[in-house]
Amino acid sequence: MDSANQDDRLHRLQLLKDRLENYKIKNELIMKRELEEEAKALEREKVKREQEARLEAERKILIEELQKAKLQKAAALSAMNQAPQPQTVLQLQLELQQQLQRQQQQQPQQQQQQQQPLVSFGYPAAITEKEAINWLKHGF
Repeated sequence: MDSANQDDRLHRLQLLKDRLENYKIKNELIMKRELEEEAKALEREKVKREQEARLEAERKILIEELQKAKLQKAAALSAMNQAPQPQTVLQLQLELQQQLQRQQQQQPQQQQQQQQPLVSFGYPAAITEKEAINWLKHGF
């Protein structure tokens, strides 16, 4: 019975040894997974910080651009308000008078051009209806 007990103890020791080895393997796998997850979490945090920094930089740039646009708009408005409006009206009146004068000068020229008989291909352009009918009937 001694040898049976000893075999039983050896068997039991082998089982415990196998269990211990399995626990070690599982523990290594768990540790490896945890390290990988920590590395991924650190990488995500790094990417998140970089993205936040990039967004903050873009936000600052946009704020600066908005401020510049406001300043330009304010400058344009103040320039418009500072310009004397009666002078603008006077300028418009002057431009209208100049346009009227040009039109009046062009009208006599156009009338003179209309009064002159036009010659087209050696034939007078101002012909009567009878002449046109005769030409069509008998040829040119």
